[in-house]
Amino acid sequence: RSKNTDWYVVVPIGAEKTDITAMAPVVESFSPASAMIYRTEDADALAGTAGNVFETLKDAGYRKSMGIYSTDDNIAAAVAGYAMGANTGADGSAYTLFAKQLAGITTEDLTSAQVSTIEGINGNVYVNRGVYYSVFEQGKMADGAYWDEVYYLDILSEALLRAYMDLLQGTTKIPQTAAGAAMIQTALVAPLEEARNIGFIGSGVWTGGTIG
Repeated sequence: RSKNTDWYVVVPIGAEKTDITAMAPVVESFSPASAMIYRTEDADALAGTAGNVFETLKDAGYRKSMGIYSTDDNIAAAVAGYAMGANTGADGSAYTLFAKQLAGITTEDLTSAQVSTIEGINGNVYVNRGVYYSVFEQGKMADGAYWDEVYYLDILSEALLRAYMDLLQGTTKIPQTAAGAAMIQTALVAPLEEARNIGFIGSGVWTGGTIG
């Protein structure tokens, strides 16, 4: 990761539970921010038995790992492909992973109880709903946060950092005055406006505590 910052998602191929649980804290610590999408067909994950990979990562509170129960080797790559491909940057293009159809992937034949068990420990599934719909759900990370929240916050954080660095490089000096603070504020407006334009954040008035 330290030698190549051009990627965001890592999809472990042929990984066992021990591999995934070893990778998760490393991905969590990556800079720039990264995420892992993995698949498991472990019997203990299906049954919700204590110590399964979903429960282990959930209990650790990992926000950068998303697990899927599936017998299809390609499902994690399919989810990653959708997640990256849907990020067009166009106005109104923000998306969620919930209820999306995955190209070339067969839905898993699971009972309602099995789906509830998996989703109860923040695992994800690809199932058929109402005969007509192939649905990926819930689109959650190990800690219960939704993919789009984590992904778009990472994008926004990186964009804000770039905007600030552009200002530092392109300016002889930023004075420690109100004018200097205004220069920084102005530089950070563009990435925030972009996040609003795609539909990730919305306009509003801050009603929380005092900042600064």
